[in-house]
Amino acid sequence: MTKKSKAPLHSAERALPKRLREDLAEVDDLVEERDLSAARQLLYELDHQYPGRLEVVSFLAEVAYDLGDMESYQYGCEQWLRLEPDNDEVALGLAGAYLSNARPCLALRAFRDFLKKWPNHPHASDARQTVAGLEETLPALLAGAGLSDEDGYQISLLHEEMQSYLNQGKYAQARRLGEEVLQRKPNYVPALNNLSAIYFMDGDTAQAIATARRVLDAQPHNIHALSNLIHYLCAIAQVDEARALAPRLKDSGPPRLKVG
Repeated sequence: MTKKSKAPLHSAERALPKRLREDLAEVDDLVEERDLSAARQLLYELDHQYPGRLEVVSFLAEVAYDLGDMESYQYGCEQWLRLEPDNDEVALGLAGAYLSNARPCLALRAFRDFLKKWPNHPHASDARQTVAGLEETLPALLAGAGLSDEDGYQISLLHEEMQSYLNQGKYAQARRLGEEVLQRKPNYVPALNNLSAIYFMDGDTAQAIATARRVLDAQPHNIHALSNLIHYLCAIAQVDEARALAPRLKDSGPPRLKVG
């Protein structure tokens, strides 16, 4: 369900700034040379320089898809769909990207939106099967995260959006959503762990440490919070305390990603 859509990259109807046209030609050359990583990097730079340009975000989505980079593909499709909300292929591609990136609530919402807008689409039957599968499995996933009912679904939606922003380096947006999650569920550990990482990346080490400790007060062996806290303590040269936490981290299991 992550089918890509051919982007309108060279439409004569679109007046491009001369420099952007030259940069997109360079991206074309990089793609022709199969240097897709360099093409993706240049497209991200162009997206920063020329926000809201269909030629850039659509090209980014295609390059990311060819690289198998589903996070960047998700980002490209999100921006693309904002510019072309009636593009059925991009809407379907975005729903599939959420599914690939283990964001089931965002995926469910996107597939439902797709079916509401294009109920007779050639891929509608597949989309309905995906929705049915998500609706069947999601209650257990939410319950496993300490969430339930419709409010739990909304909290999980916010958290998945927060994770997306975090992975995109948009820390202010991620922080805002994380704090909104905590307004709804003050001790939601996944959001606390992610907020702890965001505070640290924002340079607020004291708040990062306090948030990690808050998780450990509730879950003393939470591996994310332990690894985060050790990292923060080392960063401020509190090595003895970090060393004292190491046995707990070892007993909690193998090292894992520090956010989530």
